[in-house]
Amino acid sequence: MEAKLGLASAQELYRLSSQAVDLVRQRASTHNSVYGALPAGIVRNSWFDDSYRVKAGIDYMNQRFNTALEYWPRERVRETYLSPRYHDAVFNPNGYQIHSLNYANDCAVAAEQLGAVMHEQSPVRRLAKSGERHRVITADGEVTADNVVFCCSGYIGWLNHRLSWATLPIGTYVLLTEPLGDKLATAIRAPYAASDDRRIDNYYRPLPDTRLLWGGGMSISRRPANLAERMLEDLFGVYPQLHGIRAESAWAGTMGYARHRMPQIGRMAPGIWYNQGHGGHGLNTTTLGGELVAKAIAEDDRGYQAFAPFGLDFAGGPAGLVAAQLVYWSWKLRDLWDARRGA
Repeated sequence: MEAKLGLASAQELYRLSSQAVDLVRQRASTHNSVYGALPAGIVRNSWFDDSYRVKAGIDYMNQRFNTALEYWPRERVRETYLSPRYHDAVFNPNGYQIHSLNYANDCAVAAEQLGAVMHEQSPVRRLAKSGERHRVITADGEVTADNVVFCCSGYIGWLNHRLSWATLPIGTYVLLTEPLGDKLATAIRAPYAASDDRRIDNYYRPLPDTRLLWGGGMSISRRPANLAERMLEDLFGVYPQLHGIRAESAWAGTMGYARHRMPQIGRMAPGIWYNQGHGGHGLNTTTLGGELVAKAIAEDDRGYQAFAPFGLDFAGGPAGLVAAQLVYWSWKLRDLWDARRGA
């Protein structure tokens, strides 16, 4: 971002992202007492034996973006995340991971209490102009509105061709293990959300009941066969001591990516807005997009223009998906190569 936009603009985008983390935390704590005080902390374990690079990255972020990242030496990592794959790590004390579906449902209830009306199981067929307003048409009814916001991302289909051509729908996968009991401590001895620094990383966290929520992988295939078995194999590659545990469930989801891999937030035409392309960016960034568009509609705020440099670039359609799969495979090969040479 600094190379593309300059330091000041990159710092402003990071500031907005950090504010959105605080907003998600506030809403999660306000709207559902089950969350209580969210446990803070995300660990990014280094897959590569290169402590200089890890420390340099921490110094860069702390100095230029006022973060509070901490360096974990490999001794601490190996006491906490007992994987033969890991070396040292970066600890972010201001990062969080929560149950995103529960959070979304809580936000929906809060919105209804403020007067919003939700129409679930009502896929939109098309959008039509009605004078200066817009008709959102479903199979069973329609809504006429002054403003329409497209937030479909990887599920856009061909509802809006401009957004569709700018979107790469990419599958990603999650595994939930059975309760592991005391066996969990043979691999993981910390409550934090964790990931690693490969181009194609894993991300996971232990749950209070000792189940392990394990995510990772990317593919243009959004319904792969034998998903649970494949995800378990991935998990055992990081924590071989967990061999023999079983999957409770596994599922796939679809994220939307832009060609430039940044969120797409803006206005296409009067009354037509979009907030998409958040694949890989996290819950805080989707929230940020919603806040920026809402302020633009309600207050004529122009904060959303911070994302103007990242527009609706043509993503290639079906050919773009093939290219994305090839990029994914090349990243996996580069991760293997870097790990073997100790990079």
